[in-house]
Amino acid sequence: MGAVASVPLGGDETIRVSVSKLDALMAQLSELLVTKIRAEQRMAQVRQAQEFMAEWQKDWLAARSAYSSIIRKRYQTGTVDSPSSSGGLRRLACSSRRRQRTALPPWASS
Repeated sequence: MGAVASVPLGGDETIRVSVSKLDALMAQLSELLVTKIRAEQRMAQVRQAQEFMAEWQKDWLAARSAYSSIIRKRYQTGTVDSPSSSGGLRRLACSSRRRQRTALPPWASS
């Protein structure tokens, strides 16, 4: 086994590195920094999308609850057929879907 020379560790030590190697290392460092910044920006976008979806889900649940409440009230007043008899809610939902399919998208209206 060969002997390992011990090098004293002091604060004033210097090393020589060729300029081309230093340039290559600096270029790699800058590429890594750019990649890190882009990854952080993408994660911020993902978090923002998650927050948007959570808020949308809350709004959707509230709207669905309000819709169900309206349908129940209409059923109780007799303006809508019973959900169990002759598919009153199903007909209402199907007619709503048909209207959505036949409606023109906003960009298509003249």
